[in-house]
Amino acid sequence: MNHQKPSKATPVLVGGAVLGVASAIPLLDLLNCACCALVVGGGVLTSYLYIRNLPSGFTVTYGDGALLGLLAGLVGAVVSTVVSIPFRLVTGELSAGMLQQVLEEMRSDPNVPPEIISLVESFASPEGFGAAAILLSLVFLAVIYPIFAAIGGCLGVARFQRTPTPPPPAVGGPGGYQPPPSPPTPPSPPPTSGTVVT
Repeated sequence: MNHQKPSKATPVLVGGAVLGVASAIPLLDLLNCACCALVVGGGVLTSYLYIRNLPSGFTVTYGDGALLGLLAGLVGAVVSTVVSIPFRLVTGELSAGMLQQVLEEMRSDPNVPPEIISLVESFASPEGFGAAAILLSLVFLAVIYPIFAAIGGCLGVARFQRTPTPPPPAVGGPGGYQPPPSPPTPPSPPPTSGTVVT
């Protein structure tokens, strides 16, 4: 019989990958506007996958669920950032063009410090804007996703936790279950004699 809890790695990787990919797909990612629904759902999925493979007799605490969700949220932040790179590069080119217009206006204004202009110039190229946006997005998601995924992990524990069944009592053996003693048999009546004494 297996007396060890299963590894958290597989549920965390699967749940994190699912929430990361779903959160990176355009239009589908709009579901995260509703209290990070996709991220919370990823935490719930992670808890479900872990509890499903849990041997009988083991329970999962809310702390376990929060840890599962937190780790899945970190994985999801990385996956979402990587998957969204092609989309960000396309939108980054458009945003960089807008920054070029802002940069030209700043250069014509003598009140703008040169340091600010240099900073905007570093963001104005598509490469610079894309890399900066990806880095900032990763930092932001690495903070937000674990929080909401941990909430989802706790919700998953509350929903899918199995109530452990107590083991049947052991029969016999030292300290085991002993059946109650059988009641004593009543004494048999004395035999009656068929002869009459005169």
